[in-house]
Amino acid sequence: AASQKGVAVANIPAHGTGNAQATAEHALLLSMMLLRKVQTDLPQRIQDGMLGGFPLPKTLYQLRVTVVGYGAVGSTLCQYLSSLGSNVTVVRRRNWKDCPPVKDVIEGGGTIRTADCLEDLLSTTNLLILACPITSENNHLMNKHRIQMLPRGALLVNVGRGPLVEYDAIREAIESGHIAGFASDVGVGHVSKPSEPWDPHDALTQHPHTIFTPHAGGICELVMRNMTQIAVDSIERVVTGKPPLNWANAPVGNS
Repeated sequence: AASQKGVAVANIPAHGTGNAQATAEHALLLSMMLLRKVQTDLPQRIQDGMLGGFPLPKTLYQLRVTVVGYGAVGSTLCQYLSSLGSNVTVVRRRNWKDCPPVKDVIEGGGTIRTADCLEDLLSTTNLLILACPITSENNHLMNKHRIQMLPRGALLVNVGRGPLVEYDAIREAIESGHIAGFASDVGVGHVSKPSEPWDPHDALTQHPHTIFTPHAGGICELVMRNMTQIAVDSIERVVTGKPPLNWANAPVGNS
């Protein structure tokens, strides 16, 4: 519609703003909170006057992590995880032949390897992180069938989009203990509720082994400053008769 009316549309990509790095950091934060049981065990141990205690927390070091998505966020996340010593396997929808080579051994002791089929990886995954966009093909990607393919005690983190995870499936898995922890920055796919903003009173939100954050992964001072500057630069270019940066609906032959 904008193109038909002669309105230029520009966007702000994740690359170069810090958005991808911030979102990848947030995925690490959520993962570590689940691994260390920050929301449950640790506060109780403080209240009880304990030092250390059981059950023992887990670490990202040598953990088998599967990342779904290898865009700006997913690729950055894989580098961060492997630098912390995780053994990372990444799967994506598009053919790996169209992707720059993935460095498979990273300083820090971790590894990154690529795969084509998510279901082949689930049975050996300790931590699954969704960092992909939502499409008609992957709506409810993590349904009851795939969640049950994960080993008992696995963790699931979503920084992609809420509908990637089916509400009834993850709630059942959390309540049964099959999934030890679920964290999402983007809500969850519910049949009647919007995924965002997610219902703070829902039973899944209130469960002690879940963490929800308000789609704040890519938001920080640096990112907002960089995004604002790109928007201002684009406006100034249009005012002076130049095409905007990142012109999304540029006519053929223009850039």
